[in-house]
Amino acid sequence: MDRVAASLAGEWALLDVAVRSNTSAVDSLLHPDFAERGQSGRWWSHEATLDALADEAEAFDPPEVRDIHADEVADGVVLVTYVAVRGVSAVGRSSLWLDHEGRMRIRWHQGTPLPTDATTDPR
Repeated sequence: MDRVAASLAGEWALLDVAVRSNTSAVDSLLHPDFAERGQSGRWWSHEATLDALADEAEAFDPPEVRDIHADEVADGVVLVTYVAVRGVSAVGRSSLWLDHEGRMRIRWHQGTPLPTDATTDPR
């Protein structure tokens, strides 16, 4: 399995309205211990994330994704980073994907608001 490619595919899937509206599809991508610190600062558990995505799926407006990058930072651990842009708002996003029972699943996600002039990754 190409862990980097699988993690990127999973990240893109979580930005897809059709996937987000399917609770079982989302659940198959989330690690059992998934957690997120959202751009608002709110803490999201696995269950809270499933509930929220099911409620918002039809109204979800996918962001423009810039500078997506993924690296296997340890055996079975892939870090995905990107900038999500909606209008003049930009959010730095990072996710840790773990090889869990033979497939990549997202274990941690964080969104950090960026200054309006920081809509790309400076790497």
